[in-house]
Amino acid sequence: MDDGQIASAGGRVETDVIALYQFKQGTGTVAYDTSTVEPQLNLNLFGDHEWVGSWGVTFSDGGKAQSSSGSEKLHDLIKLTGEYSVEAWVIPGNVAQEDSRIVTYSGNSQDRNFALVQTLYDYEFYSRTSNSDAGGAPLINTPSMDEVLQATLQHVVVTYDSIEGRRVYVNGELIVEDAEGGDLNGWDPAYVLAVGNEVVNGRAWEGTVRLLAIHNRVLTEEQVVTNFEAGVGQKYMLFFNVSEFVGQDDAYVVFEVEQYDNYSYLFQSPFFIILDSERSAPAAAFPIRGMRIGVNGGEAAIGQAFANIDVTIDPSSYDSEVGVPLADNPVGTIIGLQAGISNDLFFLTFEQIGTCSGCTYSRPADETPAPGARAVAGAQPDIGLRIFDEVFHNMSALSTVPPNKVLSNGSGDTLYGFYANEIRRSLPSAPSAAGFLASQQSAVTQLALAFCTELVADTTLRTAYFGNYGSLSNQTEIDALVDPLLQRMLILADGSVSTSADVADMKLRIDNVGVADGDPGTPEDFNGLLQVMSANTTSAKATAVCTSVLASAAMLMQ
Repeated sequence: MDDGQIASAGGRVETDVIALYQFKQGTGTVAYDTSTVEPQLNLNLFGDHEWVGSWGVTFSDGGKAQSSSGSEKLHDLIKLTGEYSVEAWVIPGNVAQEDSRIVTYSGNSQDRNFALVQTLYDYEFYSRTSNSDAGGAPLINTPSMDEVLQATLQHVVVTYDSIEGRRVYVNGELIVEDAEGGDLNGWDPAYVLAVGNEVVNGRAWEGTVRLLAIHNRVLTEEQVVTNFEAGVGQKYMLFFNVSEFVGQDDAYVVFEVEQYDNYSYLFQSPFFIILDSERSAPAAAFPIRGMRIGVNGGEAAIGQAFANIDVTIDPSSYDSEVGVPLADNPVGTIIGLQAGISNDLFFLTFEQIGTCSGCTYSRPADETPAPGARAVAGAQPDIGLRIFDEVFHNMSALSTVPPNKVLSNGSGDTLYGFYANEIRRSLPSAPSAAGFLASQQSAVTQLALAFCTELVADTTLRTAYFGNYGSLSNQTEIDALVDPLLQRMLILADGSVSTSADVADMKLRIDNVGVADGDPGTPEDFNGLLQVMSANTTSAKATAVCTSVLASAAMLMQ
């Protein structure tokens, strides 16, 4: 790599950058602010962190980077313009973390000037204005169902100004925006800039930050695209001389290469070019076919994305300024790091390059491994679990509540819309009962609660389902509530199955009056659900009874 030419990462829009972290140094406990705006706002590294060879810092187990004191220059320079952009190249460690701080400018976990946060597949943006609370809520987030956030390298930009409001861009694309403006007069100059966790901890984010830039102007959509296309990290142009094969002096195959992480290189955008003083074109057409990358004396075992190229270099279409691309952009391939950036030696092989007698290589066919012994499947259980959509639509059928009443409730109640979809992702994803988790039962219960809440709240649905259960003040009214639920939601013993739920036991669990008789384990020793909830409202009791039955194994098992 040291023999290559450094490809400038120029072209970035940094006119209004007031804090810039490129994480180049690769060692130490300080991430330096490399902007030209004084005073420098350096970040101290704490906890579990690791420098990335391709520029960047990986945080885990509560590690973070944080300024040692207040970040007044952010406050002063952003309030001066009334607008700002936060730009970051990040690699989320997973898509399971929630309310995790990627970048925050805050005083504690509730009060902040701004924050970029990860929750599952979403980027969330908080910006404190005269139209928000002290934490910058209501937030703006990428659509959950689109799963925009992924555990891969992504360019994320959030912007705010008083006219256009807030915007979130990912990989150069505008994902979400709102026009919620306001002024920044409520910003606190004593707040602190932190990366990877909250300033008071407790909101840890796992992942890698490879660049962070804070601008005191809004980046336009075109400028966001420009910075995305500029990429991140140090890139090299590696020139492989192929003159003797193509009959032309100063002929090269060129790759753009960077150290991708601590374990690999990224080879991309190969092209052929002639670099003599006259910028000559090839004298005659010739092919380049089957190009592979080698390292330290052997072809890389994996990552040969260019092995299938078959390009003819034609003098009539040759461009002396840019040469001839050998692959469609943005094709790239990962090659494993072995001895390090200063010691790994790269070479290229071809199945054919040029038209000379030694320019063709008959590559042996890849060996086909002998087939292994045929695996014999074990006996499969007769009983399994319903998976996400089966659970969702089964609950809809059993409760008679249409799915859209749960997914798009207009009142803004919790457990609806976004929340219901998050719950769906936590339901069983495979039918095997052996993989069932306690968290999945929690999701089943939450979803059952959403359906039962709608059933009890909707007068038409409730009357059609139960008739009238009054105030549940006597046994007749209790039976009017419980019996329809058991009849509809349980598989009752009718000869179609060999075992079924014990209806009598279920009724005891719902409406039992405990009597301490000194005989441990007998039903008389516990109060049923309705007795435990005796002080609650009728609708709360009905919703709880419905939820307990709908979330039971009778619904989940198949």
